Amino acid sequence: RKDIGERLVGRIVGMAKRAGAEVLVTCCPLCQYNLEVYQVQKEPVPCLYFTEAIGLAMGLGALRWFKRHLIDPEGVLREKGLLG
Repeated sequence: RKDIGERLVGRIVGMAKRAGAEVLVTCCPLCQYNLEVYQVQKEPVPCLYFTEAIGLAMGLGALRWFKRHLIDPEGVLREKGLLG
């Protein structure tokens, strides 16, 4: 149910923002998808699958599939100096 998904994701994202998060990282691809699909905030928080975060940590830079994300993570990653 869309209304339940939006409410639960809103709570998760809200708590993450209050804790200072600017990007979310999940260990579950379905969770990553749901966190992107059900965000209705004015300023949505990008969500990465953990293997993408590992790739960034290993210096792979911008990954070509970032453009496939529903919430583009490149802006905030570039702002934080994680992308060239």
